[in-house]
Amino acid sequence: MSWNIVPSSTPTFKFLRTLKYRNTLTDDEEMRIPQFLEDTPMLEHVGIRTVRLSAPVPKSWKNLAVLKLHDCFATAVELIELLCFTSNLVDLDMNVTLPMDLVDRLTPIPTVSKCATLLHLDKVKLNFECLWRAEIGAPRNPLLMAMPHIRFPNLFTLTIAAPSTEDDSMDAVLNSIRSSGNPSSIHSITFENLAEEDITHVIMSFVAKLPRLESLSIDGNEFVGLMNGNAIHNALQWPAQTGKESIEHPEAEEKKVALCPQLNSIRLSGWIMDSRLFHHTITNRSANSALRNVSVQNLELTEDGFPSGDLGWLHTMVRAGSLDCAEVIPGRDPATLDPHVRERHGSV
Repeated sequence: MSWNIVPSSTPTFKFLRTLKYRNTLTDDEEMRIPQFLEDTPMLEHVGIRTVRLSAPVPKSWKNLAVLKLHDCFATAVELIELLCFTSNLVDLDMNVTLPMDLVDRLTPIPTVSKCATLLHLDKVKLNFECLWRAEIGAPRNPLLMAMPHIRFPNLFTLTIAAPSTEDDSMDAVLNSIRSSGNPSSIHSITFENLAEEDITHVIMSFVAKLPRLESLSIDGNEFVGLMNGNAIHNALQWPAQTGKESIEHPEAEEKKVALCPQLNSIRLSGWIMDSRLFHHTITNRSANSALRNVSVQNLELTEDGFPSGDLGWLHTMVRAGSLDCAEVIPGRDPATLDPHVRERHGSV
């Protein structure tokens, strides 16, 4: 349900705590937050979509705990100014596009000169999907330009959506984490809306820099089709014990420690994987590390390049006590997908 609000006098929302607002207009001035929504002193949660972000930031946003920006328009400078003002945020979701009047490459973009430090931020989602992504390029992408100037030293949960090897979005996030000075704070990470098979290598290199990671979720993109995910399991393999060598040279064994040794939960969605490799990863991790929870969705198993295997053994591991939870969710019927996606699924 939606309304067109045309107040005869300026209304007040003194006790409003949650605001969800979606703009449907296209004029730059009309895309901004209406002034009559600014007098909200108790506001804690804001979710806005297709809104032009600009100064001044509503004063009531000073004490926001949750801010979700979906398909919003701002420059990197405006985004940093907003984050500096809302420094009490606990939960942040950002998907920002360059304003339409600045898409022209000849239009100068203001440079960022300050940093936003979000000491209370516990959870953040960085969505790099935006309009005109290919046209504007990385140097003019507001979120990419802002990342070197964002600090979140106490971050616990991180989600990265639509990263790309072409614009180095993953490097931008990693550098921000390093500059924050506390990569050990991140215990949970999700990668979603992935559209490049090559990104899996970048992802595994990324998670290797998070020494206390406990939860890992990697979701493909159903509109692209299933992608080969063997690189994920190659990286997650638990090193084989070598018996005598580990006793006589424990330091050599120490060097073989797998990445994410504290990983407790793995969730995978939208991948083609070698059934033996997947089985080996899960069974060895559960036997030698903290892995206790596995969730898979829309996973296609192969052996020597041909469809093979099922996931019944996951439930057997739960019954045997090797895992606490194993969730297997079937994917969408390939017949319901677009023709080019059905072809990727091997069903036309």
